[in-house]
Amino acid sequence: MPVVRTGARYITTTTRTLRTATVALLATAAVAAPLATVTTVATASSAQADGWTGPVIELHQGRAWLSPNGDGTQEKARLTFDLDKPARVTVKVRRDDKARTLVLQEELGRLDAGVRHEWTWKGRNADRRVVRDGHYTAIFVADQVGRDGKKRTRATELYVDTRFDAVKAPALSIDTLYPRTTLIRDALVVTLPGKGHLASVGRAVMKVTDAQGRVVRLSSGAYDYWPKLQSLFDGRDAAGTPLPGGQYFIGFKVWDKAGNTGRSERVPVTVSDKALVERTGTLVVPPAGNWKASGLPAGTASAAKRADDRSSTTGGDDPQPAPCGKVVPSEVYANAGAMSYRSADTCPEDYLTPRMAWTSGYLALDNLTFEVAPRGLYSGQVSMRGRPTVAGETDTAVLYGGGLGFDLSGAPTSRGTASPAVAHETVTSTDRVTAWQPSYYSRPTNAPSVYWTIATRGVDSFDVADVTVQYSYLTPQP
Repeated sequence: MPVVRTGARYITTTTRTLRTATVALLATAAVAAPLATVTTVATASSAQADGWTGPVIELHQGRAWLSPNGDGTQEKARLTFDLDKPARVTVKVRRDDKARTLVLQEELGRLDAGVRHEWTWKGRNADRRVVRDGHYTAIFVADQVGRDGKKRTRATELYVDTRFDAVKAPALSIDTLYPRTTLIRDALVVTLPGKGHLASVGRAVMKVTDAQGRVVRLSSGAYDYWPKLQSLFDGRDAAGTPLPGGQYFIGFKVWDKAGNTGRSERVPVTVSDKALVERTGTLVVPPAGNWKASGLPAGTASAAKRADDRSSTTGGDDPQPAPCGKVVPSEVYANAGAMSYRSADTCPEDYLTPRMAWTSGYLALDNLTFEVAPRGLYSGQVSMRGRPTVAGETDTAVLYGGGLGFDLSGAPTSRGTASPAVAHETVTSTDRVTAWQPSYYSRPTNAPSVYWTIATRGVDSFDVADVTVQYSYLTPQP
């Protein structure tokens, strides 16, 4: 059975002496958040190793929070410690200002080894007045009984916080949800900025209310959300049923580490009673260069407008020209922008990048505005139309796709087939890839886009007439 001894400001209970101290917060309020453990540096073995025979004092809290404001919540901090030898213990509390101002010093007297000691601070100075809010340090000095000069010192951080500091309003990744959509599980991200000071971070619970103030969704809460807390909201109630269409409000109830409570501002969000449905579009562009679909209605099959005149190629303004062939205008196809890819076995032995003649292309689908496609690009496929430069040869070209989850560093998504017949044309396509993969979507700063790379390897020579981009997007149901 524990033996309890009482003193003016501390309580001790029998326990085994610890040789390594693990520091953890003793929560003094139900809302206090758990802390990561901290391990003190000094142990009995280390003291013996350096010839030091003073008492080892082991603290069990790395830091603690208190709010001595009279509301009955977390009014004091309880700090516990052990001694491996009898010692006279003194506690000093200093404010962490430039002067390291001493606000309290208490003599705890002679304390025994082998028992758990506890000291309580109520956030008051030597005159019994509540100290100012801020960061303090409790310094424990153990002076071995009968061995003057044999001392050990340990310290614990203390945070005094008597009032709740306002938090910023949460931010939403998008402002409208479509929970009746079946192709995706629509959701948005709610971001609550954390407090900038360690003493102020704590617990937060997200609450969603309707226009009449009724709670329709309540999160389970999150601890230690500094520097920010991010939660998902999918426009559904706790049972997973889509909420009725209309306007709702998202806010947070917040507890800081000292037990003070407050609320964030509420922000509006719209839940639509419509579903998002898939629509498709097709665009044909030259094989190289940067392009955009400006002025074209979504879904129209037509040549896109050129974005600029730059193109990364082995024969153009590639910042690291590859000595593995060239890319020149096609003499096989008469249409504007057709290219001829002519790789050559001229790469040096130590050339590390892919040995090929290549160009890249880019298509910005700026016809897919946020209003037309509120979740951006849903899927896409890239195809190229071409044939061997020399009729009757079996040369091939490689097509890589990007911007849709393709891997440009690995094997090609698909490869052109051999063309033994004279003037035989080959269409090479990537797989159709679903681009909308995350469980939430943020409003983009740029238009959805697709990019690709066309290349030949070895000594192959292949001409490409054009590239066809087939894509789909999600739009609100009429």
